[in-house]
Amino acid sequence: MLYKYVIISITCTVICYFNYRIDCLSPLCVVVFRLCMYLFVVCVQIEHEVLLQIEQWERDTGQMFRINGLPFEAYVKKQHDDFVAEKENEKMLRVSIL
Repeated sequence: MLYKYVIISITCTVICYFNYRIDCLSPLCVVVFRLCMYLFVVCVQIEHEVLLQIEQWERDTGQMFRINGLPFEAYVKKQHDDFVAEKENEKMLRVSIL
C-alpha cells in the first residue's frame, strides 16, 4: 500500500540528507530510521486488520466493498499510481525549469 512507499522514501531521504552514506549513521538518523520501521510495522498490522474487516463485511452483506466505485485494493493502487505520477510530473517540471 501507499504508506509503505512513503515510509521507505522518508527513511531513505533522512539517511541521505544527514549522512550521504549509509555506513555512518548519526544518532538522530538512527532514531528516525527506527521510528520509520516501527511505523511500517504498525501500518502493516493496521492494513491486515482493515482487510480482515472488509472481508468480513463482504461475507456478511454479500456485496463487494467499494470506494468511489472501486474495490478497496484497486482504490489504494490507484492512489499510489496517482501519487507516483504527480511526483514524476514535479520532477519533469524541475528538470524543464533548469
